[in-house]
Amino acid sequence: MIKSFKLFVLIILLVATIGCDSNNNNNPTALTENAFAEDSGAQTVQDNRITLINTSRCPLCNLRGANLSGLNLRRAYLSGADLSGVDLSGADLFRADLSEANLKGANLKGANLTKAHLSKTNLSGSNLSGVDLSGAYLFKADLSGAKWCDGLCTCGTSDTCVGCVCDGKCISVDVCRGLGSQ
Repeated sequence: MIKSFKLFVLIILLVATIGCDSNNNNNPTALTENAFAEDSGAQTVQDNRITLINTSRCPLCNLRGANLSGLNLRRAYLSGADLSGVDLSGADLFRADLSEANLKGANLKGANLTKAHLSKTNLSGSNLSGVDLSGAYLFKADLSGAKWCDGLCTCGTSDTCVGCVCDGKCISVDVCRGLGSQ
């Protein structure tokens, strides 16, 4: 009998709480829907951009197509972030953690990626012209189709070349970077 009474009181309190919610429009599922929307963590690209600028942190976030050109993102933590199609031209990403991030088709022209952590990063089809990768960690990074040396070279991995191909010759990333800075 006491258990039944406690359950009855709990149901009354739940109904009263829903009834007092002015935003529910008498919809009994509004409370759970609103709670889900607030807790889902869904952020817009613009919200994530602001978070990144203010905190230098935005791991696993969506920044697809964002304009981040020229920003100071030194030591930024962007591990696993979706940065596909983003404009990072001229950005300072010194020691940034971009491990496992998706930078497919990104514009990184003239960016500073010195000592950046780029392991398992997707850089396919990105513009890396004039990028400084001195000391960058590129373990298992996907550079297929990336443009280097001011657009004159295409990077990738094949049976005969790991690095860049310029004028049909396989050259190392360091040589390509050197050519791009001339």
